[in-house]
Amino acid sequence: MPYKTDQKRSFPNYSWAWPRGSVEDLIRAAAWADGAKAAALFQSWMKNHDIDAVTHAEHRLLVSVASRFPEQQVPVDHRPRLMGLQRMLWSKSRFSLKAAEPALKKLRNAGIDVLVFKGAARSAMNMADLKGRIAHDVDILVRHSDFKTALRLLMDDNWRASNGRSAAYCQAAAAAIRGINLFRGEFGDIDLHQRLLHQYTVLDDSEEDVWGRAQSVSFLGCDVYVASPTDQLIIAIAHGGLDGHSHSDWMVDCAHLVADNDIDWDLFVSTCKRLGIMAHAAIVLSFMVSRLDADIPQRILDLVVTSGRRPFLSLCSALFQAHPKHEHNLFGLGGRTLAKQARLYKARRQVRRATDLQTIVLRPLRRTKGLKDAPPRMLLHDIDVPAGARSMSIVVEFEACPAKRRFMLELNEGSVHLASLTYRHSGAKGPVTLHANLDIPVRMNGKGFSATMESRPSQYLKHPGDADEVLRYNAMPFAILDVTFTLADGVS
Repeated sequence: MPYKTDQKRSFPNYSWAWPRGSVEDLIRAAAWADGAKAAALFQSWMKNHDIDAVTHAEHRLLVSVASRFPEQQVPVDHRPRLMGLQRMLWSKSRFSLKAAEPALKKLRNAGIDVLVFKGAARSAMNMADLKGRIAHDVDILVRHSDFKTALRLLMDDNWRASNGRSAAYCQAAAAAIRGINLFRGEFGDIDLHQRLLHQYTVLDDSEEDVWGRAQSVSFLGCDVYVASPTDQLIIAIAHGGLDGHSHSDWMVDCAHLVADNDIDWDLFVSTCKRLGIMAHAAIVLSFMVSRLDADIPQRILDLVVTSGRRPFLSLCSALFQAHPKHEHNLFGLGGRTLAKQARLYKARRQVRRATDLQTIVLRPLRRTKGLKDAPPRMLLHDIDVPAGARSMSIVVEFEACPAKRRFMLELNEGSVHLASLTYRHSGAKGPVTLHANLDIPVRMNGKGFSATMESRPSQYLKHPGDADEVLRYNAMPFAILDVTFTLADGVS
């Protein structure tokens, strides 16, 4: 049955998850097939909105609209302010791309193939069109067999994980990492992937087909690959459908890809079925047909919107995650939380299957008496582990911290990661005393060795001068109050 474009925007219709209000108007202005109506919508939007008071997501879309309708073609109110915004965001994109250039060259010089995707793919295909698409990060894919090497090369070159993890931890977790966000300095921002999509399982080798369809282009002085238009459309839908329109550039990308008429629709449908994202595809395609007048074959649209409704739980999950975040009521927020946590639980389960990472939750410990000689609080402590140690019990203490945050510790032997310890701090007053028991890996049992217990930031600090950011995310000095080892023949 043909898709009805006049359905009400109520749950569980696909239209419930469509972008709304100002964001929808800007997407239509950027990608509506009817150029005259899109231009009129742009003029109306500029007349009725203060571009300095809208969200960053709307700013990003304005750049696309302004690029489509330059000053000499469509006169609008406040064009000088719009041009200033366009230049500012364009400059940031240029800085980000420039910061990524040495990383790409390092990987290519090591013989590692690189495929760029999402916003970087559009930049790679047309560097002259940077004013029309903001790319403040660079998404790159390397083959599974190259991922650990690529990660090591970049972290050796001072790229740091956004989650604050050490290079030792990242190497230990590499088998289970779909992608990792790496920062360097103020503008360096790379998403390094070994899996294109969140929907892929850890051991899925489906990317090989994507590599086979990709084309080679020159980007930032390197030969890289760009996915085929069909794969780009699938990637945009799979990623964008999970972020609730925190930004909506990806929908404009989808509309441009469809308008270029290079989509292999049968391949698109079969791939979406295999990945389990038919509901996400139905949300996007139905929006493009209904609101952008996109030219999508009717048989494809009918097949996608029909298949996307089954199973119903998958449809609900897609709707909750694709619905604009700021438009959710309590029902939507609850559904989104459940859908997101179910997806993250599945990912964590795959991590446990793919690695032997030991993640320990620190537990609060009430101190009954003070210490005569308080041990020093430092970011890193050396721990001598005796030969034959099977497990370790440790008591640590952090100083008082008024912010709600995570404390993170790592136990490493040089570049070898042994265990990760975490604690969610409520912001309570006074020192925080915590304890944990952890196993010594069997491979380390036969010898004594020197390990380090290091406090890690819970997030990379782009602006280390920001006092609030430092308080919430920076590594916190800690003291070791007690360490006890269980040996094969007793306790030391």
